[in-house]
Amino acid sequence: MMVVTDHDSKVLARRTFRCRAWDLGSALDWASQHASKAGFAGVSVACEPTGHRWRVLGQLGADRGMDFVCVQTLLTSWARRSEDLTFDKTDLS
Repeated sequence: MMVVTDHDSKVLARRTFRCRAWDLGSALDWASQHASKAGFAGVSVACEPTGHRWRVLGQLGADRGMDFVCVQTLLTSWARRSEDLTFDKTDLS
């Protein structure tokens, strides 16, 4: 799942990509295009560092000059609770 947001976490675009981690370059390019259309100069990539795929995503972002941030899984869980979101994942919605 790829989501492009502004500084206030307003969703500008979202899309699901079903591919291998090394093929996510097209997803980053897609995100960059949507950010540019919204007037942003660049993209920062953020992900939960689960498994080994986050390293691949970080490298793909670095190849494109994008900043990369790992988001701690526990903090993501706390944020979901503080926003009164559901406890089940609904990435497809």
